[in-house]
Amino acid sequence: MKYKTRYKESYAHGSRNLSITISAQALDLLTDNDIDNFSAFINDGILDALTGQENIFLRLKLAEFARMKGELEKEGYEITMGMRKPIEVR
Repeated sequence: MKYKTRYKESYAHGSRNLSITISAQALDLLTDNDIDNFSAFINDGILDALTGQENIFLRLKLAEFARMKGELEKEGYEITMGMRKPIEVR
């Protein structure tokens, strides 16, 4: 999967911290909020993005379904999408 950042400008002046390269914008946000363990904070954010309610893979799938739904509706099909159970119940 090709992934393009939504924060291109923040990578213009990347900063190096331990073994992790983070953007200048992220570094500013972490230090402004007194985050003392960058690695743990970033790892938690990544895991949340991949598996939690913000699951980026699920969001990408839903975006693709929405695109296909739009195409099919132009052809006269009626399509609905919705969750059967709240995330907490699954």
